[in-house]
Parts: sequence; structure tokens; C-alpha cells
Amino acid sequence: MCRPDRKRPGGLTLVPWQSGKPLSLWRRQPIGELLWFTALAAREPSSTAEMAASNKTAKYTGLTSDYHFQPIAVESLGTANQSAAHFFTALGKKITQQAGYERKTAFLFQRLSVIVERSNYLLCHGYM
Repeated sequence: MCRPDRKRPGGLTLVPWQSGKPLSLWRRQPIGELLWFTALAAREPSSTAEMAASNKTAKYTGLTSDYHFQPIAVESLGTANQSAAHFFTALGKKITQQAGYERKTAFLFQRLSVIVERSNYLLCHGYM
């Protein structure tokens, strides 16, 4: 799971996620208001999240043969990269099938929104 430079993704599932491969997660909340992201963020709402996700996907290309790698990048205003949004929708559908309650996907996105807000608070108050 570790790369030669000893860097590793944030998490790994024990149960296979897709095609018999476990899911490896990388999560990050890029700050869209930083000066060098301002021009990029002004062009498209999720551009900084997409850039962060594509950088991490390139960094962990060696994992794709044994693991399903899913970058999760969320901007400080809550916009996620496109593959993460699809992943959370698929995860919500699986949770809904298991629980039998249709609003589980909406609850998942609400929980994610709370996580982003808490993270923003910690960033603004210097705890991170």
C-alpha cells in the first residue's frame, strides 16, 4: 500500500468495493480562497477540487492495479470533485438498499456538509 517515497492514501476498506478491489480513499479540503487558486476558482466552481483530485490520482497511479483509488477533494464552500460526487451518490444508493429508507443519500450529503463546515471553522481559527 505504501509508495517508494513512503506516502500513502488516507484510508482503505476491508470489504471489496468494485471489481473485487478494496477502496482506497484520499481526502482533502483545498482552500479555494487562497491567492493562487483565485483565478482558477473564478473560472469554474469546482476547478480547485478537480485540480487537487487529478494531482492525487497522478500521484497514486501505482495503486490502481490492486486497489480502486477514489480521491475526495472538497472546496471550502462545499463543492466536491466530480468523481467524489458520483462516489457519494453510489455509496448513498448502497446504504439506501441496505437500510430500505429512501432518504439515506440525502442524509449522507447533509453529514458531508456538516464535516465541511466544521473543517472551515477549524481552519479559520487556526486549529489545522
